[in-house]
Amino acid sequence: MEPEEMDLVELLTDVAVEPGWRVNAEVPETLLRAGQRGMVVHCDPDARAYDVEFLDPATGEPRVLARLLAQQLRVVERDTLGRA
Repeated sequence: MEPEEMDLVELLTDVAVEPGWRVNAEVPETLLRAGQRGMVVHCDPDARAYDVEFLDPATGEPRVLARLLAQQLRVVERDTLGRA
């Protein structure tokens, strides 16, 4: 199943965090681990790429906004609010 905006997704592989992905420059993360979950906030269907937001589990604050490919993700839960 292809991810859609507002889907909860899980990483299938480890992904190195690029400097431009950090929401806060002080975020120490350099690696997103397989199994981490995030929310799709934007889809680019032409590139099959997705902007996925990962939160700090302790605070709920955004830590990383990553641009990921479909093959790096698995849909865990589909957002169905507002859909017919």
